[in-house]
Amino acid sequence: MLFKKNKKEEKKVAPHLPKEVRLKGGEAIERENWFLKLFILAVVFGFASGIVGGMIVNSRFFDNWLWGEGGAWKSTVTVNRTESKNLSRDNLNNKALSVAFEIYPASALSKDSLIDVNAKVGSGFFLTSNGYAATVKNIFERFNKKDLIAVNSERKVFRFGTVYNDPISDLAIVKMEGDGGGNLPFAYEEDIYADLDVWLPFLDTGILQTKVLANDFWSPKTRSDYYFDSEKIYRFGLLEDLYSKKEGGSALIDLRGEVVGMVLGVSEPGNNFSLFLKSPVISSALKKVLDKSEISRSYLGLHYQEVNNLVGSKMQNSLKYGIVLSTNPVSGALFVDKKSPLLKLGLQLGDIVTSINDEVISPLRSLPEILLDYSPGDKLKIKYERAGAEKNLEVNLLKI
Repeated sequence: MLFKKNKKEEKKVAPHLPKEVRLKGGEAIERENWFLKLFILAVVFGFASGIVGGMIVNSRFFDNWLWGEGGAWKSTVTVNRTESKNLSRDNLNNKALSVAFEIYPASALSKDSLIDVNAKVGSGFFLTSNGYAATVKNIFERFNKKDLIAVNSERKVFRFGTVYNDPISDLAIVKMEGDGGGNLPFAYEEDIYADLDVWLPFLDTGILQTKVLANDFWSPKTRSDYYFDSEKIYRFGLLEDLYSKKEGGSALIDLRGEVVGMVLGVSEPGNNFSLFLKSPVISSALKKVLDKSEISRSYLGLHYQEVNNLVGSKMQNSLKYGIVLSTNPVSGALFVDKKSPLLKLGLQLGDIVTSINDEVISPLRSLPEILLDYSPGDKLKIKYERAGAEKNLEVNLLKI
């Protein structure tokens, strides 16, 4: 005997559907439709929320909330490239001026608290909120620090405390007496390139725009300029314009509000180009001052020429980058210093050093710039070539 389902339990299936679908029965199909409807609803909701969220993120309200003064973004933290964004001109101007200061002789400050702006001798910028700052060290070669004052955008006067001179560059890190100042994150070296738009802060007019022409500028003037040593920065950034020679020490800032470098001065007499010290030199020096109360730089003691400068040489056929250990014919400096930790490790005149800890030495990352990443006492693996044979050695860095 055949038993029929109760009419209330029957789930009709449309006859036009494929056989494999009809065989599942009405209840199974309804369950599948329920999941399908839920999935479609989730997709629609996600799409709509994405549109609304995008409108909010790109609004002026959100921009001011995140990047405005007192906003959610904290300038005390160096953010990653994926987390940073371009600032509006107003916010960029405010942040740049918050760290900038101008340097004057103390005698330029009158009894009425007015400053003779024509007496300006240089510029600088704060690196931390508790008074550490950067400027060019030649200012302290021309003036006693006790005879100088710094004036910021709020016309607050600072006196100079301890001065830490960088032994490998024209940088000086100074600690101002008392707290004060602002700070900005540093740009990574890979974010400094030709045609990059950058800004200089001027306390009287605000930020002025210029452009990076090169990030590895080097200008030889004599034969001796083709010989380098491992203890001095010699490749710099090149800036399109220099508004005043007294801007030496100014911060150079990109659209993210990051410090790209510090202006040094005119590159050559008779032109308007200027050099700047790139941010890794400044950030590494600051870290050493905060950690050890000194700018302790690594000493390797090598003298050399860059392979890419040797026109027509045989080694160019096999090597594009690296350095050739060379004795300087002008100064007489040997290819390895007498105090170098490498002196007794078998290096010879003409050896070609290709990498440090597997990082290739090149014009974009010269040997002194690579050494910025290391401290005295660190162990280095040095790869070099002699007569076509590759060799390796290890050495512990000394301190300058």
